[in-house]
Amino acid sequence: MRLGTRVSLIDGAELDAVSELPAGVRVVQFRQRLNDDRFHHLASLLDGRPEIGLRAYLGSDITDLEFLRFFPGLRSFQVDGIWQGLTGIDGLRYVRSTLESLVIGRTRRPLSLAALGQLDGLRSLAIEGQHHDLAVLADLHSVEALTLRSITLPDLGLLTGLDRLRSLTLHLGGTNDLALLPRLRRLDDLEIWHIRGLVDVTPIGSATGLKRLFLQAQPQVRALPDLSRLTQLTEVTLHTMKGITDLSPLAGLPALAKLSLIAMPHLPPESLRPLVGHPTLRRGHWNIGSMRKTYQAHDILPVAPEPFGYADWQAGVPYRTIVKGWLAAVQVGTREVDGRMVVNPDRASTRPSTLENA
Repeated sequence: MRLGTRVSLIDGAELDAVSELPAGVRVVQFRQRLNDDRFHHLASLLDGRPEIGLRAYLGSDITDLEFLRFFPGLRSFQVDGIWQGLTGIDGLRYVRSTLESLVIGRTRRPLSLAALGQLDGLRSLAIEGQHHDLAVLADLHSVEALTLRSITLPDLGLLTGLDRLRSLTLHLGGTNDLALLPRLRRLDDLEIWHIRGLVDVTPIGSATGLKRLFLQAQPQVRALPDLSRLTQLTEVTLHTMKGITDLSPLAGLPALAKLSLIAMPHLPPESLRPLVGHPTLRRGHWNIGSMRKTYQAHDILPVAPEPFGYADWQAGVPYRTIVKGWLAAVQVGTREVDGRMVVNPDRASTRPSTLENA
């Protein structure tokens, strides 16, 4: 079954009639262990298609990764959603010289991650759950992008020797000591979301290589640090950061080009005042509660894109009418056109007409 860029095999028998994978496919996924003949056949379909990754998921009969012996040239692999059955990942040895991207999901019992140390060319790694042998992370010197989800490290010491690490994502878990962050010298992309006990983000102010920063759902973080040393940081997103009320540290970013404030209803429009006149800020998204507050924020800091319905607001269209137009627009989606957020033109005909400029 084809789903966008994925081919999903519910039953291995679906493979029997397939002689070629369509163009545009990026992942083939299966949820039941195949027999050897079908693994051979799938491997032949992937031969010469290095852009296609493999995903094993959900199947309770997938207990190990020994089937990877059929895919010695595989570059991208995901194993996730297998809560009950998976007992080990030693089968990764079959793709040790070619695998570049790997996702390991949460399992009922922690697995040993020692096999990761064999992956000489691994560039992207995502792990979910508190597995054993996390110390192997210190040996993954080829990794450029790392995602740790529902994992707690005492600090970032295991990562300080990863001299190619450029992107770090921390989701859930309790890795709340960021003191060593500045020692990740090549890091340019940092995303932190819902880390238990995180209070102090001061070390971010010394991570001078950052170009993108994303902070979400950290209610105990009450203040942003001095960011003036981050001369390359161009994009900042604050999402559901209920403790942040002062945005003035953002005004100190010399190269800030894009700022997104998502699900931040506690902020008044006036909180954007410190950013007025910023020399490089050109784009912004202000989701700070009601559309009225968003329009008022745009009055203060009018950067692209213009919010949906803003021109009608200026023209005196009743606020209730604008909100009705927005609710209708949400049904089909919005898109930026000529610097304004409007109903997606490709689907506008499916939406009841409420506002002339929608």
